[in-house]
Amino acid sequence: MYRWYENSERCYSYLHDVHESAIPDDRDEKRFPESHGWPKWFSRGWTLQELVAPKVVHFFNKEWDPVGDKSSLSSTLTKITRIPANILANGLSSKQPSVAQIISWAADRRTTREEDKAYSLLGLLGVHIPMLYGEGKNAFRRLQLEIIRKSNDQSIFAWGHTRTTGCSGSFLADDPSYFRDCSEVERMEREEFIASVRGDTPEKGLSDLPEERLRTFSVTNDGIQIWLPLTPCRRAMSVFEARLACRSCDSQPITIILARFQSIYTFLPYQVERCRGDFIFELDVQMLSHDGFVQHVVFPHDVVLTDNSLTLSGTNDCAVIVFEREEDNARFALVLSYGFGQHSVHAIICKSAMSREDFAAHVYRNTRRGDLDTSCPLHNARQRAISKLHSGRICLVKHVHLPQSIQVVRMIYGKPPRLSDGCTVSIDITQCTGCCAPIWEELDGVRIFFWASMHELIIKVFCSSLKLLIHQVS
Repeated sequence: MYRWYENSERCYSYLHDVHESAIPDDRDEKRFPESHGWPKWFSRGWTLQELVAPKVVHFFNKEWDPVGDKSSLSSTLTKITRIPANILANGLSSKQPSVAQIISWAADRRTTREEDKAYSLLGLLGVHIPMLYGEGKNAFRRLQLEIIRKSNDQSIFAWGHTRTTGCSGSFLADDPSYFRDCSEVERMEREEFIASVRGDTPEKGLSDLPEERLRTFSVTNDGIQIWLPLTPCRRAMSVFEARLACRSCDSQPITIILARFQSIYTFLPYQVERCRGDFIFELDVQMLSHDGFVQHVVFPHDVVLTDNSLTLSGTNDCAVIVFEREEDNARFALVLSYGFGQHSVHAIICKSAMSREDFAAHVYRNTRRGDLDTSCPLHNARQRAISKLHSGRICLVKHVHLPQSIQVVRMIYGKPPRLSDGCTVSIDITQCTGCCAPIWEELDGVRIFFWASMHELIIKVFCSSLKLLIHQVS
């Protein structure tokens, strides 16, 4: 189809929802609510190649009156589609755009069949795959694998490079919409890429690296094999920044975040593991109010805490809850995360002059990349508890000191059998016994119950003795 349009002398496009003698210059969500504020023709998947491939395209409104052609409307068309004017004027052969840039043009387009999101891009990307209707989203994965076999353009891995939330178990995108932020991504030549990373990479390492290592990558039955410059993220031994041979808006390579968990990353997965679904944190924070702590902020704001239950997923994989005590401005953040099939719970203690919102955002940014490492101690402690499990319930405890105080924040983690995809977290304030350790330690459920019962009994006995003493005195 793409070749058919490319070889045509002229094409005609009918805009059934345009009544005026010109295509709208500004987005109008009320008038075009189902097509992102623009005429519907520009939201369809298959019309992308109908716009790019032909040399001449004439547009007509609902009454079949001409409203312009591709050449005269190039600035408006660029505004609507994010396709550069030189591509609209001269086609893909004028300046070959990056793979990520081409796919980004389809990010907001819709198709009747899920598979057509991939098949409508075949001609634009110059690849061929069999059309297998019924395979769903797997069609877009097959498209990316075929691109990798035919091209060494690393921009195919740049999807979502501006996102600050979410994680994926695959090195490939699930949908063209993941490339929405790639409309200005350009390829970098090998020499330019090496020059840009030379300052952070030992010269000997670059000189010893065979030329093909940074030029080629391949698909194997165990994943994608690729060589990339890696930089460990701050405070995260298992999370790395990887630089790709492509850039956006400036001369620096685009960086993506790679995480290693219980495996090496010589081969990066291109097929997502079976989804574990959402993960539920059941919170018990009632005892905090007895020590003056009040919950103020849940960040980010699209994470909802309902009835002391908070759900995280691959889209929202991290949440920060800020508690503060007014009398001494003591403040701590409870950080919950779920990613790569693992979950973590930890507390950040700080007396901060920042506002609560800024403090929550600061904690969120500074801890997200370390979440994989913070999940490892909890994961390891949980595995040790499972090996000695008798009561059917895992219970772990961890203490974190409040600044300039003998008090600690105590977190009790539980993994009851009823919560196969969730856990319980109880938070309270207690006095330091002198042997508190900021690590997860096993605490048997029976002992917790016994300790709580004895604690309640001691209070009752003390109160009874006090009443007796008062009675005797009076």
